Amino acid sequence: MTSFFLAVRLFHDALHNDPPQKSSTTDPQTFAAACGISTGLLAQLQAFVSNGSLATLTFPAPVPGAPTTVLGLATETNEHFCEAAHE
Repeated sequence: MTSFFLAVRLFHDALHNDPPQKSSTTDPQTFAAACGISTGLLAQLQAFVSNGSLATLTFPAPVPGAPTTVLGLATETNEHFCEAAHE
């Protein structure tokens, strides 16, 4: 599987689960990898939107206060992974 598809899978899983939470049993390298992959996915999504390959999709917030665009969700997911990686 290519890294892009792995990033999409990771992003999908993050959207359907709670944001990553760091615990004493969690390997910090996992969050570092997730941060890197989600950063790459975010950059790819931004490129797709900027060149017109992907429409700026909007939808109702899945929970109150959540982003309502694909880029907003990708940004928030990336921030969660990267914050957990740097704790």
